[in-house]
Amino acid sequence: MLLNRPGRNDKRRWHRYPLSAPIRLLTQTASIEAHGITLSEGGMCLFALANIGVGTKIQVEFTDPRSSQLVRADAEIRNRAVYLYGIEFLTAENPN
Repeated sequence: MLLNRPGRNDKRRWHRYPLSAPIRLLTQTASIEAHGITLSEGGMCLFALANIGVGTKIQVEFTDPRSSQLVRADAEIRNRAVYLYGIEFLTAENPN
């Protein structure tokens, strides 16, 4: 069962929550500072002054705003508009 599913008229799988937090992106070759804009159960929208291609697998590090614990998650760049990135968290059920 998925929690926080959006309303029937919203085509998104998960509800987006506002986020204003520093994010670190870890690629094969770099550590990139970014800024989180929204967060959902399945991914995140973030701003990063970087050139990362769609389809690139990364790791994301950020502090959970509810628990103050450091979170590290595997993710993939799903879309990009200049410096805005949409990433999807990868799970055991969705390893892509």
